[in-house]
Amino acid sequence: APSSLPVDAPCAPEAAARLTGEGAGVGEQEEACLLQARKPPALQQASGSQEETEQRLLQLQQERRHRGRRSLRRGSSARGWRRLQVRHGDSDAAAAFPSTANCTWSFVEQPLSHFTANGGDGTYKQRLCIYDGFWGGADKGAPILFYTGNESPVEEYINNTGLVWELGSKLSALLVFAEHRYFGESVPELEGKAKCLAYLTSSEALADYAVLASKFREPPSLGGWGASKSALVAFGGSYGGMLAAWFRIKYPSLVQ
Repeated sequence: APSSLPVDAPCAPEAAARLTGEGAGVGEQEEACLLQARKPPALQQASGSQEETEQRLLQLQQERRHRGRRSLRRGSSARGWRRLQVRHGDSDAAAAFPSTANCTWSFVEQPLSHFTANGGDGTYKQRLCIYDGFWGGADKGAPILFYTGNESPVEEYINNTGLVWELGSKLSALLVFAEHRYFGESVPELEGKAKCLAYLTSSEALADYAVLASKFREPPSLGGWGASKSALVAFGGSYGGMLAAWFRIKYPSLVQ
């Protein structure tokens, strides 16, 4: 909406730009000025009554929310992260991405510690979620997208990680979601164990992921997927994103 401020007011475009920066939109500039006008009368920099200022500010905020909703409705994002655009001739159809309900769940036994002689004096079972509905197969060298789980049950990330699903479909990839040790159902038996949290480290978690990555390269006769030709790409978000980067740095032979 056009500004209702007089051109010689302190909130004219030149003054507004000084408040918000040159890159801000007209609405943002005027809103910044109106926020200034909410200050006590001695500090007010905009013309008009306080009531008019409040009404105009409310109008600008409503317009901004409307623009945000409208931008979210554009393109495939209108259907949410779990929608996939599929073309059939001249018509478009939306098909839902898979979810945890479509995955295969399994457990892999891991040592409590990868860095001590006795393996931390125990083992635990790490939970793994695999989706092979997109996969082109090990014989074709189709890639593996490996999600390095972080500080929550892994299903929370499976159902909220759109990029992995989108790329998995495009690349005919195998999707692997590994749960971080000590979270979800990947919790060791800790009762009576001294220093039971000593094995909850990023180094131990990365070593877990390295074991899993190796298993996907092993031949089926050894319980692997035989994907020795497949590139493995690590994904993650927040702490999981840090793990993905560290995974590539620390185990470059396993992560491409």
